[in-house]
Amino acid sequence: MLSFEIRVDFFDKPSSGPDGESEGYACSVVRDGFAGVSVPRVGEALAGQSLLPGPYGKLPFIKPVRPPFHQVRAVEHHPRAVGAEGEPSITVVLHASLGYEGERLAELVRTYSDAGWTWWPAEHAEVARIVYGLDQDKTG
Repeated sequence: MLSFEIRVDFFDKPSSGPDGESEGYACSVVRDGFAGVSVPRVGEALAGQSLLPGPYGKLPFIKPVRPPFHQVRAVEHHPRAVGAEGEPSITVVLHASLGYEGERLAELVRTYSDAGWTWWPAEHAEVARIVYGLDQDKTG
């Protein structure tokens, strides 16, 4: 088994193909600890339900551009120099649309945060408000 992390970059208008340009970057979410018999290559399909453990369909989920599979947009290799600290890693990158607003978006953020995903809310004001609110809840 090979281990890798997955990062989902959210856009207002995600491209439906690996060569297209997605528009309107909103935020990203990343999680390590995925395992597979191989690392998916650019253009290959990754099952949407593999991103979140639990009852698929009952919780809000990251919606694939072409359901039920996400298309791999990039594979990033992070080697480590000999003697450097840390382990080398691989990041599989997907593109998606947030697809939710208000309380449903907050539920999406909470669900993935509780499952070990880290949100990078960058420029999406509603996601940033939710993420930073969750951080405050955890620290007091």
